[in-house]
Amino acid sequence: MKQNYESIPSWWFYSILFSMMGFAILVCEIFSEQLQLRYWGVLLARALVFIFLFPEGVLAATASSGFSVKIFLEIVIGYLHPGRPIANIAFTTYGFFALFMALNFTSMLKTSHYMKIPPKIIFLVQILGTLLSCVIGFTVAWWFLYSVENICHPELLPKGSPWTCPTERSHMGCYRSS
Repeated sequence: MKQNYESIPSWWFYSILFSMMGFAILVCEIFSEQLQLRYWGVLLARALVFIFLFPEGVLAATASSGFSVKIFLEIVIGYLHPGRPIANIAFTTYGFFALFMALNFTSMLKTSHYMKIPPKIIFLVQILGTLLSCVIGFTVAWWFLYSVENICHPELLPKGSPWTCPTERSHMGCYRSS
């Protein structure tokens, strides 16, 4: 049976994998005091992603359900780096979001196969969307932090102001209930 579309070359995946791992290690080493996580934390997070990716993917594909490794990742880094909350957040982010994005990309490739969209197009759109999302998110956050006066001092903000400091929120979109 003839394939209608070319497969995505393996080197595309490997180049993204190794360049992003290198970038993550570089960031952890340059900002080691702020992030409290060293290079081995990135490597361990990636290793755990590789271990859990297949069982999580099979479970998601067959049962339309899955399990979350987020708590497991927090326990692992909490045991290895006790008393370092920023390292916990960084490690969990490197592990959880890598797994989430890999599963999301796999699901997208499956859907695009049914819709007869070439895999190379999906890959490039995914890369473009990720880059665009990072740039826009970073730009907006930076702009808010430096353009809204007293954003991290709620007592100095005008009454009824919708702005709060980013440190007032917990990690990964869960908000304080107060």
